[in-house]
Amino acid sequence: MRNNHFNLIRMLLAVGVLLCHCFPLTQGDNVFDGEPWFDFTLHKRILGTTCVLGFFILSGYLVSQSLERSSSLWTYLRARALRIYPAAIVCAVITAIVLGALGSDQDPVDYWRSPGLGRFIIDNVTLSKRVISRSIPGAFVDNPIPHVVNGSTWTLPWELLCYVLFIPFGLALYRSQQVSLRKAFLLLLVGLALAASVEYALGIIPGRLGRPVTFFGFFAIGVLGRIALPRLQLGSRATLLGFCALLLIARTESLVPSLAIAAPFLLGFVLLSAATQLPARWLAYNRIGDFSYGLYLYAWPVQQSIVHAMPGIRPWTLFATALPTTLLFALASWRFIEQPALRLKTREVPEAAGWEPSEASR
Repeated sequence: MRNNHFNLIRMLLAVGVLLCHCFPLTQGDNVFDGEPWFDFTLHKRILGTTCVLGFFILSGYLVSQSLERSSSLWTYLRARALRIYPAAIVCAVITAIVLGALGSDQDPVDYWRSPGLGRFIIDNVTLSKRVISRSIPGAFVDNPIPHVVNGSTWTLPWELLCYVLFIPFGLALYRSQQVSLRKAFLLLLVGLALAASVEYALGIIPGRLGRPVTFFGFFAIGVLGRIALPRLQLGSRATLLGFCALLLIARTESLVPSLAIAAPFLLGFVLLSAATQLPARWLAYNRIGDFSYGLYLYAWPVQQSIVHAMPGIRPWTLFATALPTTLLFALASWRFIEQPALRLKTREVPEAAGWEPSEASR
């Protein structure tokens, strides 16, 4: 059993995304009236985005650990693919073929002939586009957000991109013998994290650079946290103070936007330090399994199906209904797809040529 709380924290973030989506899914696209974090931040932030960025921070921490410990670059890439693709592929097929058809007023044959169905499946199976298909004509046509079968999976290509972009950083930090090269890549990570924090607070990066800088910058915060936090050795009181500071910034940043530059670092500090400081008895959660990814994948299509079956349902009623229902899908995904795929990560694979860990990383 793991001796940290990353599984639990990721699960809470996934629940936060599900809760946030209950509001636009029942009220209309981009309508977040009554969403708790949206109200608390005076309509500056939404809970779903905050939780997604938290996922990228945790991913930076855990993926950097994966790369450092991998015996070869192939091992690393194989492990990342096994974590993301099997569950995403099954989810894409189930949501498109089954849930989308059940949520359509069309004849199933007509729905399955829909021109957007094949594109949706291909995009969501391959995850090869930065902007993948979310909609299928004919699905959930009378819902407040019509046609959108899964509005959450758009982040997965960005997650995969972070895995690839981190490779040269990992090679420099964990495999290079040159101190100057390690310092250079470390400073670059700091610069990217700062750029993402400025973009988060002020939104000043032009064009299409804002999103990749934000995602990889938050990923970099996780990597930096893994390097820095063990050296700081701060206790639970510091974590609590960091959490209070994060809440204060979230409440007041609409008045002083530049305050939010510190928020991504505080979020990273709180999430990563909490992973080792929550009560030890809560570690029992790790015996249950890791349902966060399945919950994230299936939440939106399950919510859309419930809204289709119960027109006029309110956000909190949808949350109370969708959470246990989605947990059933997440449990099945973990038990029959994700867990067997993760077992394949432990099999011996040939080492890639030229991959020799430095003495410092062994």
